[in-house]
Amino acid sequence: AVYFGILSDARLEDPGRRLGPLRHIAPPGWLLWLEIATGGAALSWLDRQIAGLGGPQERDHASIDASVEAVADEMEDLQFVPWLTGERVPLFDDAARAAFVGLALHHGRAHLIRAVMEGVASQIAWAYEYGLAYGITPGTIRAVGGGSIGDVWTRLIADALDRPLEIVADPQDAAARGAAACALVAAGLADDVRTAVPPRIERSVAPDPDRAAQARARLTTFRRL
Repeated sequence: AVYFGILSDARLEDPGRRLGPLRHIAPPGWLLWLEIATGGAALSWLDRQIAGLGGPQERDHASIDASVEAVADEMEDLQFVPWLTGERVPLFDDAARAAFVGLALHHGRAHLIRAVMEGVASQIAWAYEYGLAYGITPGTIRAVGGGSIGDVWTRLIADALDRPLEIVADPQDAAARGAAACALVAAGLADDVRTAVPPRIERSVAPDPDRAAQARARLTTFRRL
């Protein structure tokens, strides 16, 4: 799954009456939780079926990024909708199912991988739009989790959101560091979970204006699908 959380200092009411905010352990105290059913698992599914990428721990992210970048101009509107386990925000439909749309004879392994990455990025952008309808805009977006290890996927997400991403160092360990921060405060060894285990920003990924425009066009088709 992909979890997109927006911190707020006030309890928010969903204009669509589908979601409720969660309490958050750190100030400002409220969290708008925009959950997407399938993120990195879509790439793992493709790996198991045809791609041969290796397990998550063995993947050569640099090689994957290079192959996906090489086909950027060859997609010809190929799209993937990542609803392998249904979808949450904003579809709220457990019966929705995934699909590749627009396959052509020249499409191969790298095109399918890029389509999966772009499809997840489009779904994140669609969920983000749902969050913006609450009337709040996050000041900073930080990316954590295994999907933040490579370069191409984070750029695709930044382009889809048309917002810069701050990539946390060792992003796959972010949840463990958060748990450690909570434990330190509970044990009286730290005063604030936000500073108990300070995050370190490894790099920032800015959207490219031309690619962001292409991502918006993909999202228009994505919604129709």
